[in-house]
Amino acid sequence: MKTMGNTDSRLVTPFFLALVSEYVPSRMRGSAVAALWAAFPLGIMLGGFLNSYLVAAFGWESIFHVGGVLPMLVATILALALPESLQFLLLRRDDAATATAIVNHLAPGAAGTGTRLAITSQQPPGVPVKQLFAEGRAASTLLLWVPFFMAFGGLAVVVFFSPALLRSAGVPAVASAGALVNGFHGLGSLLGMAVAGRLIDRYGPSLTLGTGLLVGAVCTVLLGFGVGTVALAATATALVGLFLGIAGSGSIAIAAVIYPTAIRATGIGWGIGMGRGGQVVLPLIASWLLTRGDGQNMLLVIAAMLITSIVAVLLLGRSTGLTRLAGPVAVTSPDTASP
Repeated sequence: MKTMGNTDSRLVTPFFLALVSEYVPSRMRGSAVAALWAAFPLGIMLGGFLNSYLVAAFGWESIFHVGGVLPMLVATILALALPESLQFLLLRRDDAATATAIVNHLAPGAAGTGTRLAITSQQPPGVPVKQLFAEGRAASTLLLWVPFFMAFGGLAVVVFFSPALLRSAGVPAVASAGALVNGFHGLGSLLGMAVAGRLIDRYGPSLTLGTGLLVGAVCTVLLGFGVGTVALAATATALVGLFLGIAGSGSIAIAAVIYPTAIRATGIGWGIGMGRGGQVVLPLIASWLLTRGDGQNMLLVIAAMLITSIVAVLLLGRSTGLTRLAGPVAVTSPDTASP
């Protein structure tokens, strides 16, 4: 049941990230998408606290009661109140009245003053996934998948192997110590994901993602020297979470900008999918390395992989021409006005 719930929520993620990007100014799009993504781990954290209370107060069955009723209630509210993407409505061309009503709701009277609703991208032909590699987007798509893969994978390595590193260092009460260290890691990740978009808006994607990966790699190495005490390990994992959270969430913010409306959810979804792949592959590599040496060597290799991925970030900046997310992006389709 838990696996099914997590899977369903992750399937929805690209769609709500794509939708929110339609209803914020382009100069704020990166910040809005990153902040919304940060709500995902926030919900997991708060859900864990709520589950602990529900089990103690009402028994384990209450988790499933609350976990079933609340999503249905939220889904009903969203179905009734959440507006459709304006670009999607305009592309369909048979929902002008709905689009006008949404505009009037957002800016009363605007649609009746001669304001013209414009389409910023045309519906591409063929399979949406294929469009990620069409019209000059192939290089940008492949390069963007690298920070997705490495940032998500690096975060997973720290979560999975912090208890083992603490145990190997002879830290007492390793179960509680591991939970505490991972708790600080989650807090750092939450903060990093929340501020990533704003940093990209201000400093550009290359500097933000590159710095996140570089400092995250350094903190990953420091974790190997700090597992002797819980305080140092907690500090190191929090910093890893912060900076790799910036890189991972920043990748999502960039995906929300470089793809046109019709394939934005597909682009975000495939990027997150590459990140999930990193969460499988990098822990497997780390596990193999850990069986053949000490934890410090394992962390050094993971850190080296993170630093190597900075090359892809720099090339991504050159490929897209992105210096700020507020301006036009070279890899999107040309703007065309609606007739």
